[in-house]
Amino acid sequence: MEDHGHPRAAYGRLHDADGCGAELGPVGRAAHLLGLGRGSPAALDPPPAEDPAEVIRCARALGAFVVLLHPALNHLPVEAAGRLPAFGALDAVEIYNHSTYGSAPDRADGAYMVDGLLDRGRHISIAAGDDAHFAFPADRFGGWIEVWAEDLEPDALLASLRAGTYYSTQSPRLERLERDGDRLEVATSPVRAIALGGPGDRWLDGITVLDEDGGEVDHATFDLSAFKGSYCRVTVVDGAGRRAWSNPIWP
Repeated sequence: MEDHGHPRAAYGRLHDADGCGAELGPVGRAAHLLGLGRGSPAALDPPPAEDPAEVIRCARALGAFVVLLHPALNHLPVEAAGRLPAFGALDAVEIYNHSTYGSAPDRADGAYMVDGLLDRGRHISIAAGDDAHFAFPADRFGGWIEVWAEDLEPDALLASLRAGTYYSTQSPRLERLERDGDRLEVATSPVRAIALGGPGDRWLDGITVLDEDGGEVDHATFDLSAFKGSYCRVTVVDGAGRRAWSNPIWP
């Protein structure tokens, strides 16, 4: 649901619906946030429409999973993000926005914000989305999340989002992520490369698994010990350049 400029209406949708998502921003001039969740039977008064930060806090109090959307489109610097009202309610950052890729392709990638916040010690998850406005045929079905959940009921899906048991993708699949101490086993759909990367000061410790003859790979084993005390995350890239991203891992 898109409620650009109508945060109170978005809050009402979250409060009343059994399971939905609503865009809660903007917060200030340079941030849009998405709330994913379900309504609450609690009799909460709607927050004032002129205070979108309070809308976001209230949505979080209802149990919404809050995502910072398309930060590059909004020219949002990493150092400014922490000063945003209601920033403490943030659960995830959008690493890819497909609609933006169609209209402003150099601003569809939010990896700078993901890694910038992780580098600063913020524990956040990752998300990808279409953000379809149905303005042109290609602005949909290009970014989504795949959730591991016990069932498809809203409560189970929301619990999986909160636990980080999902991944974000443009098409490739992360079939399995299995950690045993400092060892990480990754299984994927056939892709061109499977990469493990981390913070800027440890970029030389990044590892990429690929076929030296230009073929495809579908599994990798990584040693996480180089990233102890920080974070790392998996990115896979298929032959068409489409990507999938794991949530961060803190060894």
